[in-house]
Amino acid sequence: MKRESRGLAHTEASTHQTASARVISADECGLLLTHAGRLAQVGGWMLEPKTTGFIPTPEWCDIHGVERGNRTLDGLLHMVHSDDRAGMQGALQKALEEGTSYLHQHRITRPDDGRIRVIQDYGEVRYDAAGKPAWLLGAAQDVTERTRMQDALRDTEEHLYLALRLSGTAVWEWHTDNDLVVWSEEMVSIWGLPPGSSRGRLAELDARVHPEDLPRWRASLRACVEDGAAQNLELRVVWPDDSTHWLVIYGDAVRGADGRAIRLAGVARDNTELRQAEDEQARFFGLSLHLFLIASLDGTIRRVNPAWTEILGYRQDELIGHHLLDYLYPGDSETTRAKLQALLQGRDSDYFENRYLCKDGSLRTLAWSATAPADTGLIYAAAQDITERRVAEQALRDSQSRLEAMAYYDHLTGLPNRRLLLNRLQQAIAVADREGCLVAVCYLDLDDFKPINDQCGHEAGDDLLRAVADHLTASVRPGDTVARWGGDEFALVLTDMVDLSTCTQVLERVLRSLSKHQLIQGQPHPVSASIGATLYPDDHGDADTLLRHADHAMYLAKQCGRNNFQFFDPEQDRQAIASRELLHSIARAIDAGELCLRYQPIVNMRRGCIEAVEALVRWQHPLRGLLAPIEFLPAIEGTDLIRELDHWVLSEALAQQATWVQQGLSLRLHINVSAQSLQTPDFLHEVSCIIDRHPRVQAQSIELEILETTALQDLGLVSAVIGEGARLGLSFALDDFGTGYSSLIYLRRLPAGTLKIDQTFVRNMLQDREDRNIVEGVIGMARAFGRDIIAEGVETLEHGSLLMRLGCDRAQGYGIARPMTAAQLPQWIAAYRQPALWADRAEHLLSE
Repeated sequence: MKRESRGLAHTEASTHQTASARVISADECGLLLTHAGRLAQVGGWMLEPKTTGFIPTPEWCDIHGVERGNRTLDGLLHMVHSDDRAGMQGALQKALEEGTSYLHQHRITRPDDGRIRVIQDYGEVRYDAAGKPAWLLGAAQDVTERTRMQDALRDTEEHLYLALRLSGTAVWEWHTDNDLVVWSEEMVSIWGLPPGSSRGRLAELDARVHPEDLPRWRASLRACVEDGAAQNLELRVVWPDDSTHWLVIYGDAVRGADGRAIRLAGVARDNTELRQAEDEQARFFGLSLHLFLIASLDGTIRRVNPAWTEILGYRQDELIGHHLLDYLYPGDSETTRAKLQALLQGRDSDYFENRYLCKDGSLRTLAWSATAPADTGLIYAAAQDITERRVAEQALRDSQSRLEAMAYYDHLTGLPNRRLLLNRLQQAIAVADREGCLVAVCYLDLDDFKPINDQCGHEAGDDLLRAVADHLTASVRPGDTVARWGGDEFALVLTDMVDLSTCTQVLERVLRSLSKHQLIQGQPHPVSASIGATLYPDDHGDADTLLRHADHAMYLAKQCGRNNFQFFDPEQDRQAIASRELLHSIARAIDAGELCLRYQPIVNMRRGCIEAVEALVRWQHPLRGLLAPIEFLPAIEGTDLIRELDHWVLSEALAQQATWVQQGLSLRLHINVSAQSLQTPDFLHEVSCIIDRHPRVQAQSIELEILETTALQDLGLVSAVIGEGARLGLSFALDDFGTGYSSLIYLRRLPAGTLKIDQTFVRNMLQDREDRNIVEGVIGMARAFGRDIIAEGVETLEHGSLLMRLGCDRAQGYGIARPMTAAQLPQWIAAYRQPALWADRAEHLLSE
């Protein structure tokens, strides 16, 4: 059409024939417009350049969703998507000025239903007797569904090309209509083609084929195009340096709706070294990520790719001609049939899964996407084998107990470790408070373990520790806890003690059990132990304090000659007095303005940007200087003072957030909240009131980090608070995730959107395989439960690089920035640059 239009313009403009030769009357224009609509099976239109009058056919109005009648070019352009409007105007102008054919694809918004449709316009200029454009005659076609199908098929092809490229396979296509061949860059290296080339003629490929193999090559092309036979052959190619290479060639013809081959798509792979390998095809197609299927609308399979043999075990001739539901697991037939029915009704399927019976009787889970274009009468479907993914997801779920074991049990003895011990001790304290019983906390250290370890070796030392663990467990009751604290140190939590004498009997039994038996073969001398103990609530401290008191008593037992036990004397507990004094000091500090906030950035290591800051409280002590939270927060946990501190932190942090917003600095703000405040009935009302005092602060920019999850007593109440807070726009995070015994329960029952991996795991994960496994497990669980994740304790660039590889991109820690004042933060943000190591890691992950 383009060449014809130019010829027409030239003839009419240059020879100046009479007006009767090409003058277009209104009647003739109408006939031509009707003729154009009939040829294109779409709506026709005429544009008069001088008046910009626009005359559409009724079919054109139906396609565009407008009332029938004449229109103007401006009215047409008003319906065109703003991004496509300039291109359409340019195409119209070029057609009218140069006499070329008008061809343009654009989006419109239908006025009647507001839907966005894709329209393909075709047009041709008609001239008057003076050689001036009199009309632009055209047709419009709705190609929305075809465009959508092309996008889906393009995505599928990109996945296939990626898989082939990763396998070192070249891809090529021969367009039969113009003899053009295009190929991937791998084709150059294995076929011996000119470097940097990507297209040419079929003769260029023929020239590289070995003369003895050239007839087979040409015959395979002919059979593929004319007879529909799949191309599958092995041949030799001769490179310009006269070296010979064996290639394996696979190809198939892609046919149009009329059945004519429009191109031949093929792949090639260098088979020089592996020519004799019988499983070459299995390895090759084993790298494929997808199964492809073409079926009739009645579900009869017409074509499958070789991946079906590799994944399901069926030959192609065992599948072709059968219904695509024949090999389906019966339990999935109804849902799959419903998807096929939706296809036949013109609705593309986005995603569905089913299970297929393999030839060996096993089941594979496949994820499908399919389409059934109306103009083809066929169903096109692509599937990916996700069996291993589903198995891995189940294994991840089965990992609630394995992760617990790694996090809370000693790998050598199988005893609870210090984390689990602390949790059980806290539970025992709660029971003792409720039921009025005694709890004994004991700290045990083996006497002269090092000489045994040195004389008999580390393996014997490990055997001895395991034997000690067994004897300790046998010496206490089932409800008591025996834990390995570390090295040759153990801890006992004895619950429901009646009095001091009851505890004494247990400790005497422990010492006798260790000293009267030969615990391991070749033991040079009996084993003894020094034990320190304290009783709660006579010693009314928290878990850490009780263990510290028991440790002090153990050292007293060492000083008393070893192989004995000593009790901590609460009357000499100066720590309790100091703790009370500390409470008064903290209360005064809040009133006197001695507390302050520091802000630690939270960055996205992959994107190289600062996403948030965490507000951290500090105490500017008048005598001791700046104190970290560990110096004063434990003393007020569980008291009303912790709520007062939370209120102060929220007020100060949100006031600072308002200042930053006014300065144009937009960051999410993380604020720590104690378990006690979170479980207070009016907590959310208090937070809302503070936010209302700062109109510039949006609730969506606030994320509350829940501390002391083990102190949460009413998970239903906390879950409701989180849900109500989310409706207000607030976000929630579980802080120090993994350190509490019930962390997995909290993950399941509390709808917090973010998990923060405790820094104790992150800090040591480069050296400690167990800590790294825990970090990787927590990341996996976060993905499984759809939660965001932030890693604390990133002290080096290597920490961040490993976290990125494990799937965690957001982090904070001294390796990024120490907590800083509000005044220092803007300058730090302006100077921050993504470290080169992280940028390289991000680029590498992107390429994967």
